[in-house]
Amino acid sequence: MNDVKEPIIETEHLLLRPFRSEDALFFYINIASDHRVTKYLLWPPIQNMEEMELMVEQWIKDDQKPFSYRFAILEKNSFEVIGMINIVEIDYQSETMEIGYMLAHRKWNKGYMREGLKSVMAFLIQKVKVKGITARVFINNISSLRLLKHLGFQIVDQDTYDIQGRDEEICHLYLKV
Repeated sequence: MNDVKEPIIETEHLLLRPFRSEDALFFYINIASDHRVTKYLLWPPIQNMEEMELMVEQWIKDDQKPFSYRFAILEKNSFEVIGMINIVEIDYQSETMEIGYMLAHRKWNKGYMREGLKSVMAFLIQKVKVKGITARVFINNISSLRLLKHLGFQIVDQDTYDIQGRDEEICHLYLKV
């Protein structure tokens, strides 16, 4: 695999780039404090701006590590942060990466996440040279499952996890390159 630093991806409607400190406010307002968005995440909603600022600063530090990719998704017409796509886990032996993603609720069902994921997947396949991409999705997150299947992912197994104090069924999906 090839480690590509500071990648910037531009699509028809989106700009995907590494996070900056100033992104914390829009990320907090649009995503991290919204229960509708965090319902399907492994972490609870962020409680305040201070917590969000610390998290973004940690992301910026983490992104200096090899093969660490965390893209802020900006809408091109407003340059407002409306989401994130990131590498959650790397398996160096199989040369696969697990992706995670989230999008502001008011931007759901507009094709933005499909557009963003397709571009990040192309980056991972063509530039980083991964051999596969994986994802984990809550089984009752029908829209996300549908999106990943549309992008070519297949369910390989299912498991139950304790998420925020509740048992949740999660599907493991895989896209072979």
